[in-house]
Amino acid sequence: MGKTIPTKITQGIHNAMGNSNYSRIITGFNGVRYHLPTAEYTITGINTADSIYIHVKSIANIIDINNGVLVTRVPTLNSQDIQWGGLKPV
Repeated sequence: MGKTIPTKITQGIHNAMGNSNYSRIITGFNGVRYHLPTAEYTITGINTADSIYIHVKSIANIIDINNGVLVTRVPTLNSQDIQWGGLKPV
């Protein structure tokens, strides 16, 4: 089981990511907005996964040097590109 991240760190990450236009909310194909799981973020744009990784890693390093970052890029967002379940509506 993973260790619990202190609230101060998670709040710092949420604030820093929000200030950089990353969101913790995703909009479904049905127009309903959903909360993403803790420490999951989304951003819409034309950036490469590499450029997003570099940006997010720099944010994470400010908050805590012992971090991990995973970036995925979805070139076209349609119902076959992304699936989720159990997310709570906003």
